[in-house]
Amino acid sequence: MTPFARRLAAERKIDLDRLPPGADGIIGFREIERAPSSAPRRTGRIDMVEMRKAIANAMARANRDIPHYYVSTTIDMSPLVTWLADHNGSRPVDKCLLYVSPLLKAVAAALKRFESLNGYFEGGTFSPAAEINIGVAVAIRRGGLVTPAILGVDRLDLDQLMTRLNDLGRVVARPLLDVTVAGDHRVSDGRTGAQFLRRLEELLRKPEEL
Repeated sequence: MTPFARRLAAERKIDLDRLPPGADGIIGFREIERAPSSAPRRTGRIDMVEMRKAIANAMARANRDIPHYYVSTTIDMSPLVTWLADHNGSRPVDKCLLYVSPLLKAVAAALKRFESLNGYFEGGTFSPAAEINIGVAVAIRRGGLVTPAILGVDRLDLDQLMTRLNDLGRVVARPLLDVTVAGDHRVSDGRTGAQFLRRLEELLRKPEEL
């Protein structure tokens, strides 16, 4: 075996006892290149196993430490869909809005009235958040989910929100939207969550005013 081949095999953690020599009876660079390596490859890709573990741990911790309640409703999105069709009619394709842009704006506007749904509960004390940041779930290739946040949603107009969303990946529009509020019972209750959902629906019925 050549010294270079021996050093390369050590770096790649190749078992030399199982590696057959070449036609000349020597294990060289060519044989090392063909051999399977037991060392983990650094491909720059996301480790899906570790991602799943991180997601599971975060969800388990949230459900264990926070006394949740859930309030759901179904919002008729016809007014928004109709408004978007009119609004986008005179716009080039790359400037059109998807419904998620006014949706996020409406969520931010509703949260301004219900600050107990936007903040942090730590050390027995609730602190309202200084701004409204909304996470958007984005599926990634080969499975997995990330939730990048759009910062200061209440300060952005619909076109600015659309620009931020385009940076996150493809969004699919649907005419109906099922919405669930998961709140912290230490700060608010189901009545607050229901009021928030009603306010959200009111805002989405008049997208031209957002």
